[in-house]
Amino acid sequence: MHQRQFASFNIFGTTLGTLCLVSCAAFAQTEKAPESNDIISSDRPGFVESSTVMKSGRFQLESGVGLTRSRQSTARELSTNLPYLSRYGVAENWELRLESDGWTQTQTRQNNQSLLRQRGFSDLAVGIKWHMQDGDENTGKPAIAWLAHLDLTTGSTAFRGSAPSPSLRIVAEWELPQDFNFAMMPGVAWEKNDASHRYSKGILGFTIGHAINNNWNAYLELSGEQLAAKHNGGSIISYGAGVSCIVTRDVQLDFSLTKLWSGNAPNLQAGLGFSLRF
Repeated sequence: MHQRQFASFNIFGTTLGTLCLVSCAAFAQTEKAPESNDIISSDRPGFVESSTVMKSGRFQLESGVGLTRSRQSTARELSTNLPYLSRYGVAENWELRLESDGWTQTQTRQNNQSLLRQRGFSDLAVGIKWHMQDGDENTGKPAIAWLAHLDLTTGSTAFRGSAPSPSLRIVAEWELPQDFNFAMMPGVAWEKNDASHRYSKGILGFTIGHAINNNWNAYLELSGEQLAAKHNGGSIISYGAGVSCIVTRDVQLDFSLTKLWSGNAPNLQAGLGFSLRF
């Protein structure tokens, strides 16, 4: 039974990607993205955030569906979640953020034991983003933004963190020739381990993207979600790729796949999402 469930993950993930590509192609044929700077810019679908912020008074919702598969030595787990990020511009170069993995369902099987299902809501995170400077391709000057977040313990019992966890990140983006771009995101977060002791963990991500045309963008990414000592959970490093499609000035669709490189985390993740600007 569980083998069929894990096979269905691969089928579902492939279906998500196919639907995204077909939808983007259909929309792109009916309405080309405007050649202007006033186009939606999303923090989806990769790990590294963008350096852009919402204009004052504008709101953006970024959401979708995510699937994860974990295979440990004695356990297998499938997870489905509905993540979202709400962004609202409060002043020039500043935005407020509300983020969560949203509704989540996990199915876990330990050895040959019965399947354990858990459903509920993940913790909320509140944050603020400051766009410190614009980039300049001619001088090599990067666009830079700072992000400060606080993960709250608001989720259902099965998905609730042990304590509020603050984090601080900086994003730097460089525009490169031939419509390529490169970005990096170092940061630090403070959490509690299994012994209820506070510890700090590093955050680090790199991504290289390419604007294929006015509608399509693709990227490759290496992400260190957690860089920590072994007694604090160890390091979690993944690599992935994704595509996004600018459907209209205010609508984006995306698809991504991420594979675990090292650490104790989901082995494979797939996501299909959208971003809407108001």
